[in-house]
Amino acid sequence: MEVAERLIGGGVRPSTREVYQSGQKQYRHFCNYYGLALLPASENTVLLFVAWLFIKGLRSSTIRVYLAAVRMLHITKGYGYHLTNNDRIQLAVRAIEIGQAPPKQKLPITLPILERLYNCVYSDLSSYNVLLIWTAMTLGHFGCLRSGEFTVSGIFNSNIHICRNDITFHDALINPYMNVHLKMSKTDYKNQGVNIAIACTAKQVCAYCSMLKFCLVRDLHASPTQPLFIYTNGQILSRELFVSQTKKYMSQIGLNSEHYSGHSYRIGGATSAAISGLKDWEIQKLGRWKSSVYLRYIQPNHYHFPNTHK
Repeated sequence: MEVAERLIGGGVRPSTREVYQSGQKQYRHFCNYYGLALLPASENTVLLFVAWLFIKGLRSSTIRVYLAAVRMLHITKGYGYHLTNNDRIQLAVRAIEIGQAPPKQKLPITLPILERLYNCVYSDLSSYNVLLIWTAMTLGHFGCLRSGEFTVSGIFNSNIHICRNDITFHDALINPYMNVHLKMSKTDYKNQGVNIAIACTAKQVCAYCSMLKFCLVRDLHASPTQPLFIYTNGQILSRELFVSQTKKYMSQIGLNSEHYSGHSYRIGGATSAAISGLKDWEIQKLGRWKSSVYLRYIQPNHYHFPNTHK
């Protein structure tokens, strides 16, 4: 039975499975505390669980995920679950959603903002540490990447995280470009990997040129199988460090750092691609989106007016 449960759980991508485990832990604690039957869940039990989560201050979006976790628990344990579209439960969650202020979406770091950032760091690009952060910034933008795809959180694993040998340069006479190999990503359920081609812009802000310059220095002290973004003291660029550096530079160019995060590069990449004239399907392919959710990332107003949120 345990083997069957592991197989069923393996049908969910790791990131989702972790969230489900958190939701199921909350559900078990709730049922144990109030002496309610864990499985199968009744309508009233789930309604009380929703109310309990609301009192704890969880957002409606998180509550919906936790309800999906309860459903998954039933499936894993071999129980039927008929409450997915229950009207009373849906109305309760909807009431919570209406009463909560919508979450603030982070603003995009677009090409004009990158140009301002370049002017800010230009005099310090001779410093390896500054060059490292700047290269990571341009990679995130032009590759339309999630910050977790090119940084390392937790223990480094060369089978998962991006390494130097995942970057290859193609010095074509007309259109030079680099290939970025992601071994795994959020939407790559089978961990088959994906290759992203980033062309040289031949302009001031260029991910290809930055990466080429960075690697020439990086390769002097680190091996190809080590993390791509590694400092001379052996420290690895984590998502937390990357975000903190981003916020520091955003403040230096006069923008409110609270409006930006690591995800701002992915949002900005989609926005810049739309403004440059890429077709919808091209943007979707660039960011590896599986649905039309990418449309929410495109914020052209902020592209044209990068100074409106100081």
